[in-house]
Amino acid sequence: MLDGMRKHANSFITSLLFAIIIIVFVFSFGPGSARYCGSPLPIVASVNGRAISTAQFQQQYARVFERMQSMRPNYTIETARAENLKQTVLEQLISRELLAQEAERRGLVISDGELAQTIVKTQLFHQNGAFDRDLYRRYANSLNLSEAAFEEEYRRDLSSDRLRSVVLDAVTVSNAEIRQVWERRNDRVDVWFVKLDPFFYKREIKVEDDEAKEFATKERAKIEDFYNQRATRYNQPEKVRARHILVKVDENAPEPEVKAAREKIDRAKERIGKGEDFAAVAKEMSDDGSAAQGGDLGLQPRGAWVKPFEDAAFALEPGGVSDVVRSKFGFHVIKVETKAAAVTRTLDEVATDIAREILVDERAKDRARQAAAQWQPKLAAAADPEGLNPKTEPATPDPFAPKVDSTGLFERGSRYVPKIGVAPELTAAAFALTKEAAMPESPVASGDRFYVIKLKERQTPDPETYETDRERLRSELISRRQMSALDEFVKELRGKAKVAFNTDLDRQGPGVPMPDDSW
Repeated sequence: MLDGMRKHANSFITSLLFAIIIIVFVFSFGPGSARYCGSPLPIVASVNGRAISTAQFQQQYARVFERMQSMRPNYTIETARAENLKQTVLEQLISRELLAQEAERRGLVISDGELAQTIVKTQLFHQNGAFDRDLYRRYANSLNLSEAAFEEEYRRDLSSDRLRSVVLDAVTVSNAEIRQVWERRNDRVDVWFVKLDPFFYKREIKVEDDEAKEFATKERAKIEDFYNQRATRYNQPEKVRARHILVKVDENAPEPEVKAAREKIDRAKERIGKGEDFAAVAKEMSDDGSAAQGGDLGLQPRGAWVKPFEDAAFALEPGGVSDVVRSKFGFHVIKVETKAAAVTRTLDEVATDIAREILVDERAKDRARQAAAQWQPKLAAAADPEGLNPKTEPATPDPFAPKVDSTGLFERGSRYVPKIGVAPELTAAAFALTKEAAMPESPVASGDRFYVIKLKERQTPDPETYETDRERLRSELISRRQMSALDEFVKELRGKAKVAFNTDLDRQGPGVPMPDDSW
């Protein structure tokens, strides 16, 4: 469509059309994003054979990174890494491509006329009131796209948006659903509670060896079941705690880059050989995320590291430093701090210990149950439940010690109870309380714990507020359901698609500057 317009580029309308194409593309890929690309680069992924280029990825990453910084002033490179922003951005691009392809399949393409009509709606990218053709060319060139390719990408964005609108517009919420949610949200309860945790009573319980042995003999099946459910506790593989220095270089990198990386790791190895502290050299020279911890990778079993690294690490003795090792990530120098031999303890070896643990657990639970029964009448009689707590707390309070507290208001049907956690039994018991029956007849068991509860406050829905809340709630529910519907739609497309990845986002690729310089 726009090839024809270029032939008449002197006209005001044509200039306007070009300008708006550019600015919408800017919005799609992010203001200022062009500075992150400058030369042809490989693809990061393909979707059903259609490539997502590294340049596209960089532009989108820059846009999202800058947006996150604008919303969260303390958002840093480290935060982006911790939250795996790169993978999130790549998934966004894959979703966009899936939607664009499905839009094409359904015939939801943007015609030349529709594209022109959309473009003409906005007046941007003009200089001194007129479109600047040179500015347009410079921007298109900075994105490594021809003008035709530039416009086609925008058309695909619009097609993707059209299909997204089809999915979102299909979402509805009935008045009955709104009423149900409104009633649930406005039916709330706050209860006093005392939590009786068996863990608090374990310290008081002693089990003699003879008693444990007798239990192990009589309850062999129970002992064996306990052992099998916790097999990893009694069968530990050999482990190594290692540090390393990594100089990243791609497996298929050109020889000059491999040579430069090898020279750098050799310098690190030489410094260590001269007696410098390994952790200090790692902090200074390693390209790995563990550099801040002096290269410490923790205590790991076989299978945790890539094979060349693992073979070298497990071959070293504590204090030993490896020769230079190459893996798919680059060059490493490894130091082993400690080694832990494999441990296998048979059922017969641990039967008495298991019996003791089971007996302690059972008796601690009985103590908690008995304590709950004692708290029941005390809480029932208390006009001021908090007055049952000690007047002064110890300098270091025991978080498992029984004390009176209140949950605060929470909704009917809520899986999570404030200050307690997921306790469906407690939720059901709390909403059964009334002013006339402010406590259950007995403590409430949830998991291994027991709770003594008493009604503090109950709020029920006020019909007079429903009309005021209905439309706000409708918008909220539709918005949430739309997000879910779009997510499920894209997941369905993804399940049928062939998605291939060509670049490991954790590697350092040559010539690919990123905002965090860690492509």
